[in-house]
Amino acid sequence: MSKFKSLSVAAIDNSLEREMFALYARHYSGAREDVFASDLADRTDVVVVHDDCGPLLGFMALKVFQHPWIEGPGGKARIIYSGDTVVDQAYWGRNLMAPAVMRFLGNVWSRAPSMPHFHFTLMGGYRTFRIFCGAYRTIYPNRKEATPPEIASLVDGLGRTLFGAVWDPSGLVRLPEEQGRLRADIAGIAPQAIETKPDLAFFLERNPRFQEGFELACIAPLHPQAPSRVMRGAFEAGTRAPRSADGTIDLSDPGGRTRSDEPASLAPSS
Repeated sequence: MSKFKSLSVAAIDNSLEREMFALYARHYSGAREDVFASDLADRTDVVVVHDDCGPLLGFMALKVFQHPWIEGPGGKARIIYSGDTVVDQAYWGRNLMAPAVMRFLGNVWSRAPSMPHFHFTLMGGYRTFRIFCGAYRTIYPNRKEATPPEIASLVDGLGRTLFGAVWDPSGLVRLPEEQGRLRADIAGIAPQAIETKPDLAFFLERNPRFQEGFELACIAPLHPQAPSRVMRGAFEAGTRAPRSADGTIDLSDPGGRTRSDEPASLAPSS
């Protein structure tokens, strides 16, 4: 059975950081350890999964912070930005990370439920976009409706704050190559899949140059009704998960499940 937990970046020891980079470098070309370490230092938390024998199977690095938003009480919103994420390719198809991450998000929301919360991320490939679509009832952008102006303004503000000169107001980011690019054999899309998957067609419309390293900014409102049906239980479990004094949270499924009906995914780098 896989074991899931989150811990603060400050609590990551050298051994775990080396293990994280080794997993990352197996999936991203051009990855540099010094750049990876610098990016990690800018995050606040990581969600990690190990198997019973100990090896690291996947991780997600996140940054929790407040950002100006005129629609929010006190003019602020709480943002959970999910950046570097890798699941060992041998474990794709088991949805290893998504439920644990949703439990983490539920825990973050429970600490300040009166404040607006948003999950913000970059989509470097269609697998990631599909997972994000499946995790929430509504994400932006989506193929069914225009992004509300207040959400578009928030996304643009986050893009400018987090990515500076590499942010494009169209919602795309092209990060420096030394931060790593998803390997071409992983990022590729079978041409015949476009005809049968409307979400894939939408992703390609918004991010046609994803194989060149462009990533699409996406956001989802975060509250108890926001997750999809298959993820709502994970969010609710996270609101009840105890958090230790050093910030560690046990994110293992309280029901003992290790997979769900949604596909696993390799998420974007940032």
